[in-house]
Amino acid sequence: MNLTNDALVVAVMQAHGLPDLASHDADFDRVAGLTRYAPA
Repeated sequence: MNLTNDALVVAVMQAHGLPDLASHDADFDRVAGLTRYAPA
């Protein structure tokens, strides 16, 4: 996992009020207010 890229993704999402993310990366589950959807 690249923590810098993940942090940037979360910061941009929060700045734009985007609560949903499609990702296989379960580390995003630790971010409060973010809902991760794992694609099939």
